[in-house]
Amino acid sequence: MQLVISENAKVTTTSLLIAQKFGKDHKNVLRDIELLQKNDPEFWRLNFEPSVYESRGKEYKMYILTRNGFTLLVMGFTGALASKFK
Repeated sequence: MQLVISENAKVTTTSLLIAQKFGKDHKNVLRDIELLQKNDPEFWRLNFEPSVYESRGKEYKMYILTRNGFTLLVMGFTGALASKFK
């Protein structure tokens, strides 16, 4: 499974891909992202873009993350995969 999306020389990923790669529930990844907004709203605005994905004919919330946003988020994760990343 690919975690990184490279488009127009911009490297990003999504909250959905992160949840899948790290074996987490997407709702918990969304929660963690939204908690980061309280710490530094300006950094959050620049590194976490609200978006949606479609599944079973419905739209659901997700975020598109920059490399910096991804790094900040995953540094707060625990578990074997997170330890490998760190």
